[in-house]
Amino acid sequence: MHRRFALPCCVSALAILSICPPARAATTVYSNDFENPATVGKEWSTVNIEATPKNNRHFLGPFTTDKLTFKVQALPKHKYIRISLNLYIMMTWDGNGVLSPKGSKIGPDYWRMGVEGGVELVNATFSNLNFETASVSKEAQTQSYPSVLPGEVYPARTGAAESNALGFEWAFGDGVSRPVDTVYKLSFIIPHEAGEIQFNFQGGEGLQPADDECWGLDDVKL
Repeated sequence: MHRRFALPCCVSALAILSICPPARAATTVYSNDFENPATVGKEWSTVNIEATPKNNRHFLGPFTTDKLTFKVQALPKHKYIRISLNLYIMMTWDGNGVLSPKGSKIGPDYWRMGVEGGVELVNATFSNLNFETASVSKEAQTQSYPSVLPGEVYPARTGAAESNALGFEWAFGDGVSRPVDTVYKLSFIIPHEAGEIQFNFQGGEGLQPADDECWGLDDVKL
């Protein structure tokens, strides 16, 4: 194939961050669907916005091995924080695959999310290759997500909220162009009392260039 602790749900380009004060309804302190680039500020380490080929859905990205940070300051008094978002996994992610059928290095293809100085929320492989071709190994048809820890084995696309909804395609060695994208909705509740918080997101070092393997965020809410 081409090279390129908390409870999870799936992630997209929209993330929601909520403060959960004792005995009161949660307060939303940040929400962004990235449809308007002017609303993306210095809370993000980069403000690159792209649109999907299908339905023109705007998202933050695309990224490969880049480290993306999201920092929110001046938080109101709270005991917990909830963050939700959509994670876009785009193009030829090889999941648990290490070598292609021809023996070239292809992965594994990881994505990680965590709190700066705190808990790691996701450390998992993802695969969009839920089909067989001469260029796709059996290993590459598996991933470790929805486990938040590495080493598990699930079929490609397990836990995805959407498959092949974004319009990304790849022409494989058999000459057939196939859709290769998934959307995962992620949501975490974290014990937290400080006045600011920083989330870190990063693709693994084995990812290929963005036109081969990339990721993005949508609908982020805190």
